[in-house]
Amino acid sequence: MNTNLPTKNIQNNMKNTTLRKTMHGLAMGLLATSASHAAILYQQDFSSYSGVTNASTVGWSYSTVYGNNGWGIIQDQGTGTGPMLFAISGWTHALTTPFSGNETQIVVQALIWTQAGSSSAGLYSQNFSAFNGTGNWAGFGPQMTFSGGIFSLKQSGNAGGASSVTVPVANVTAGNANFSMVIDVTTGLADGYFGTPETGTLLIDNFDLKGSQTLSQFKTDLYSNVNVGVYSNQGLFDNITVAAIPEPSSAALLGGLGTLLMLRRRRA
Repeated sequence: MNTNLPTKNIQNNMKNTTLRKTMHGLAMGLLATSASHAAILYQQDFSSYSGVTNASTVGWSYSTVYGNNGWGIIQDQGTGTGPMLFAISGWTHALTTPFSGNETQIVVQALIWTQAGSSSAGLYSQNFSAFNGTGNWAGFGPQMTFSGGIFSLKQSGNAGGASSVTVPVANVTAGNANFSMVIDVTTGLADGYFGTPETGTLLIDNFDLKGSQTLSQFKTDLYSNVNVGVYSNQGLFDNITVAAIPEPSSAALLGGLGTLLMLRRRRA
């Protein structure tokens, strides 16, 4: 009679449980690693500017598509946050790094404060043709708007009729009006936040940016946006960031798979 059999079974079960936990941990680690490696495509907080700077002299472009009064200046507006962009009508700046086409999420962040009318920040195409837009919003990709205590996410151009979703936001000042738009490229849905996605307040959940477009059409138009842009009657903008989270690399996944196979061989 083998009196060690129960002990061996217990030991084998413990090994199996440890292996399963290790494999699960590695799999979750791979996913977390891909999500944590966001690439910054454009970032500007205007802190390096002093006095009064004409935005057109530092890489910003004004488009008459958005009105006849092209006024963009960078200076301290007395909000306590330092220099910022004061814009009338539409201004764009090229992304420092273009989209790769392999993103799973795109994040647009900006301080948006309205002095008159409404103010928006989002993505623009180079020639204002993305999303086959017409009229005042020609070329404007996904956008977020803040005005009169109301935050909104908006489709662009002909992407489903340029519908929008709005939500009131309390306790917003010119010094803390930071908002974020997180676009899920795999679904065409977007979330809106007061603050950052990591620590802010979720205001809008799963707004359908693609509208009547197919997901493929939406992606094509989304990736043709190569500028970050702002639009306002009279508005202040600051802390502008465009970031992208790439899909997990095949190399990382293969490396993780190899580790799992090695663990299985050791068990055997």
